Amino acid sequence: MKNPRYYAIWLYESIGCSSKGVFDVLEKAFERDEMIFGRALVPLVGIKHTSKSMEYTDYECFWTKPQTKSLGQVKRITYWDEIYPDHLKEIYNPPAVLYALGNTEHLSQTFSLGVVGTRNPSEYGKKAAYALSKELAESGICIVSGFAMGIDGCAHRGAITSGATIAVLGCGVDLEYPLANRQLRRDMIEKGLLISEFPM
Repeated sequence: MKNPRYYAIWLYESIGCSSKGVFDVLEKAFERDEMIFGRALVPLVGIKHTSKSMEYTDYECFWTKPQTKSLGQVKRITYWDEIYPDHLKEIYNPPAVLYALGNTEHLSQTFSLGVVGTRNPSEYGKKAAYALSKELAESGICIVSGFAMGIDGCAHRGAITSGATIAVLGCGVDLEYPLANRQLRRDMIEKGLLISEFPM
């Protein structure tokens, strides 16, 4: 159990553990100094995962599946990877696994600022979010938002013209949502970063 990375991904994607569940299982695994499979997982991951725990006991099989081995341009970032943001580790329930599409160097930005707001802003609100985010990005501050329509999108558009921006999604990074942000999504993949704790 020296490197928990691949075991954590298996628990997260195959068994469907929550991030807290992953850390709970790993704590027990570290105590035993071995990975835990099959029925021994059930009391650790909860009753709702019982059928899955029985079905996906083959760890090696999971890693030989083409869809597991390759996520295309998407990168898996686990809690134990060097690139995992230090500040994110400080929250109460940090994601065990993140899925990233775009420039992962943005995760190492020294300063970041969250910009969020209404999905139905006024014209002034749109211009202000765009202009402020652009100016802040020019100063080396990474603009973080939720990629929603309205203020979020304006903030990303402003920041991406002059610096770093990260979109934290409420769905997998493989989903084109919202459709109104389709072009912005392409720009984010090229210059910014899309990130999510939800598997593909």
